[in-house]
Amino acid sequence: MAQKINIVGWFLGILCLASCENDLAEVQNLFNYPDPEIELIIEPVITYSDSGIVKTKIYAPELHRQAAVTNGTDIFPKGVSAEFFNKGQYVESWLDAEYGENRRSKSEIFVSGNVHLYNLEGDTLKAEDLIWDQKENILTTEKYVRIQTAGKLIYGFGFRSKDDFSEWEIKAMKGSVGVED
Repeated sequence: MAQKINIVGWFLGILCLASCENDLAEVQNLFNYPDPEIELIIEPVITYSDSGIVKTKIYAPELHRQAAVTNGTDIFPKGVSAEFFNKGQYVESWLDAEYGENRRSKSEIFVSGNVHLYNLEGDTLKAEDLIWDQKENILTTEKYVRIQTAGKLIYGFGFRSKDDFSEWEIKAMKGSVGVED
């Protein structure tokens, strides 16, 4: 009787193994990434802090990171958003862009495509691109910018600001228009 049960168990085991099959296309899709040296991170949240105090948080739908290189470039191909915090740990400015690069070797973040920067005072910057120098804590661009403040619309070329967008200047101002609220 025990021998009969062993043969039935052995037969059922082989039957189970034979019935397990993976779809080859599904298995290949798991490893079908254009470059195996690039890590794909979905919905990353990157926090920058100094002495335990959060300075900035970066959000994105997708991040491509060079796996083997510590000083390479992280790419945000589907857009990037950032929140800049004050000393009291409250958000005081926000940034949104359609594309971004974290250039780790230069300690800078480059953003482009429909760049918007806002602050608590209601100032709004619109630009083609922007570079955040993390060592100097400044935002810059040499391209066209448009800033709307309470009552004014200012535009020109070249921009420099503290990274919290609290103090800013346009290098080559082309015009200023009074705007009613």
